[in-house]
Amino acid sequence: MLGTPERFYVLDIIRAAAALIIVAVHTKYFYLLPDGTYPDGLAHSDRIFYAVLSPIYHYGATSVQVFFCMSGFIFFWLYVDSIQTARTSAWAFFVFRFSRLYPLHFATLIFVACAQWWFADVSGGHIVFGPNTQEQFFYQLFLASEWGVSGTLSFNGPIWTVSGEVAAYAVFFLMASTRLAGIHHVVIAMLLAGLVHEVNHRLGHALFFFFTGGLIYLVWNALRQRFSRRVFLRFLLPLATLALTGTCAAVPWLPRFEGQFVLWFVVAPLCVVVPVLVQSAWPTLGRHCAPAGDLSYGIYLLHFPIQIVIIGLAWENGRLVNVTPTLFFSYMIGLVIAAVLVFYWFEKPCQTAIRRSWLRPRRTVLPTSSGSAPQPAS
Repeated sequence: MLGTPERFYVLDIIRAAAALIIVAVHTKYFYLLPDGTYPDGLAHSDRIFYAVLSPIYHYGATSVQVFFCMSGFIFFWLYVDSIQTARTSAWAFFVFRFSRLYPLHFATLIFVACAQWWFADVSGGHIVFGPNTQEQFFYQLFLASEWGVSGTLSFNGPIWTVSGEVAAYAVFFLMASTRLAGIHHVVIAMLLAGLVHEVNHRLGHALFFFFTGGLIYLVWNALRQRFSRRVFLRFLLPLATLALTGTCAAVPWLPRFEGQFVLWFVVAPLCVVVPVLVQSAWPTLGRHCAPAGDLSYGIYLLHFPIQIVIIGLAWENGRLVNVTPTLFFSYMIGLVIAAVLVFYWFEKPCQTAIRRSWLRPRRTVLPTSSGSAPQPAS
């Protein structure tokens, strides 16, 4: 039998890397014209540092599926037993998720709403995401933008992944609290998510890959109780690594549809499986990199608010954004610095204050490693 790590530090590294990959993918918005279109003839190959970043520009969006899978895995690992045994109540679960997700979401929503209003004259109404209506603001205020029939993205558009995951959290808690969180239950949830996808593709997407991560956890948990570290090192890890490298190498040679299918349904889950197997074999590997994972949510939610200011100021001065190496590195480095400052001076204090205020009177018993749950950036 193999023990369970105290925290999946390697997943923290993957989370931070995936968040930065999404940011790099979204640098395409710098090339937009004020009418919301891209210049004629603009191709991936025209983007900055294409020779180095071409895999990210072409395939980096798959980081979203990786995030969903990571969240599903960690939430099953962290909460499923404590919910089933009533050690984590519905209220405690809500407070932990709310305190981690909502303060920064609310702050960035208000910031983007003000920025969109400020630059409305030069942008023709909105920059990148919109139109931004009062109804859409109301839905985003409650993180419910993806709970109905899928529509256009608005305000801080990347928040759609968080909205989808909040729905997944609710379904997950219901399943765990009713002891319907076994392998066959999760497979049924994935099939139902496929049906949801037919009505609301973004919501169905979030649900499907969240429970894909849950399935990975349940299979891993069964394997670790049956096999030794030697089996993980000599068989499972090499096999998973070979599968991941092989499918990644094959994707560029596949037609577009088949390549996308492989990225979503093979590569994304394996990007969770391999780090989990690595952490299982070396439980303390990456311990010093744990803070990187804490920054992923800030990197994800802050990148568009910063971007909209850069774009809006350029348009307001009658020019397009000139995507130079200086701008690229200043944007990426500034974003990371902003995420660090926001996490330690805003996110963490808000999280601590909410949990102390809302949980102490109820004397709730919580999972000891609850702070390690990853946030979507998705």
